[in-house]
Amino acid sequence: MILVVDLDETFLKNDFFAETLLQQLLRKPLGTFRLFQDNKHNWVGFKETILSEASIPFDISSLIDPNVQEWINTNKYRFSKTVLVSASPDSFVKKLVSPLGVFDEIHGSTTINLKGTAKRDFIQAKWETDFAYIGDSRSDTPIFQAAAEPIKVQSLRPESNKLKLFVSLIRTNNWIKNLLIFLPFLLAHRFSFPQFISLILGFFSLSFMASACYIINDVLDIPNDRLHTEKRNRPLAAAQLSTTQAMIWCGLLTGISIALAFILDIRLLPWVLLYGLVSMMYSLYLKKIRFIDILILTGFYMFRVFFGGELSETELTGWFVSTMAMSVFALACSKRYLELLFSDKETLLGRAYTKEDMPMLQLLMYNFSVGAILLLNVHAYFVLMIRSPYFFLFLNLLAIAILLFYFDTRNKKADDPVQRVTRSLPLIIFVLLFLGLYFFEMIQH
Repeated sequence: MILVVDLDETFLKNDFFAETLLQQLLRKPLGTFRLFQDNKHNWVGFKETILSEASIPFDISSLIDPNVQEWINTNKYRFSKTVLVSASPDSFVKKLVSPLGVFDEIHGSTTINLKGTAKRDFIQAKWETDFAYIGDSRSDTPIFQAAAEPIKVQSLRPESNKLKLFVSLIRTNNWIKNLLIFLPFLLAHRFSFPQFISLILGFFSLSFMASACYIINDVLDIPNDRLHTEKRNRPLAAAQLSTTQAMIWCGLLTGISIALAFILDIRLLPWVLLYGLVSMMYSLYLKKIRFIDILILTGFYMFRVFFGGELSETELTGWFVSTMAMSVFALACSKRYLELLFSDKETLLGRAYTKEDMPMLQLLMYNFSVGAILLLNVHAYFVLMIRSPYFFLFLNLLAIAILLFYFDTRNKKADDPVQRVTRSLPLIIFVLLFLGLYFFEMIQH
């Protein structure tokens, strides 16, 4: 008896064809559709063309399902040979899997798409013997029925925490950025329950849209994320969720976001749609353009502030907008600087920056951080008319403490601004004290 193993989402946790097809549909929808039309009677040729665009600059051993590999190694003595048969193109499969040295034979699709009954007939005609089969999908049903020992890959895998994967997929930790929409409401220090409810609904509407955009960004960034020390653990990069499952969630989140915006106020719907559109453009094109990506990131932060002002019917002052713009520009520069600092490569993956850009980015993030603090001091003294020396003493000590802990690269290796804040308890405390002090003095004056 021989052992036959499927490739996609069985021996490998991911499906390279599904991933690459979705990436091409997002990047070149019309070109991909025309390619499909030209090859609608040649599915194998269509797969070969799509997979020729696949970017695999990483070691695929991280994508091998350890449960399947362990089962193969443990039971290999029972079979005369172990073979891999895949519906993916033959040349692609052999190039991908042969270096691993796991299988005695490797076969992919040539003229016939080896899926379902076609794969079953191929196996029976080639070896004419009983076989065990490890597979994963409904299309494998005819093969399971013909196999002497059918093994569904799901039976080899431990139950995963679906909720944890979903939370990680939609990046709820990044929802903290959307708390900026409450800032104009709080600084206006006039409480209105209807406005507060509007802000709550607006927060979730914007968060769901942001999460849908994060999913699209992660789909497009799968090859680069698999080379990143931390991002490789994201659900899509680690193939813990399929791209199909991710896009279903993306559609649902987009729908919920639009529905909430519609319920909130139809006039606010364009705000949410604009955020989604610019996020899509950022993921597809703008993040690859040097400096433009930093301006877009700054714009995303400021969008939240203006969206909050619109929801709470608060007029934003020039002082407030200038201070916020300088602060978030410093954050955006720090994101790229820290990514370069912690990267072991000369060029930042998927971005247009190199190590040569670090001195300039470092200068900008420091100068704009200090500039924002100076502007805040001027606002407090000349606009709010605060004269207490103790206020300025503690305000600046807290500001310095925030800068020291945020820019500390010796003890914190995270390159994401949100992670640098949320993973540091002292930094959280100093930020809350800083905001509390300023807010308290604003109320007094």
